[in-house]
Amino acid sequence: MKEKFLEIVHESGNLNSKLFSISRIKILWALSELGEDGATARQIKNGLNIGSDGSTYSNLNALVEMGYLRMEKVRFESKENLE
Repeated sequence: MKEKFLEIVHESGNLNSKLFSISRIKILWALSELGEDGATARQIKNGLNIGSDGSTYSNLNALVEMGYLRMEKVRFESKENLE
């Protein structure tokens, strides 16, 4: 594992710096584990401890703009949530 990490660090000059923030990596990792069902923005924020609502939304929007995620509004318990 250590060698893989060092390899990634070595190649980091070729990485998209907009994508590779710790919050965005956590979001992508968590959502990859959930599959097509996804999660609400609130679930992501609370489950990953990645900051405020605004910070979470900003990171999700950046990932949507880069084409890594899709986000849609859903009704849940008579409230509108972002998924």
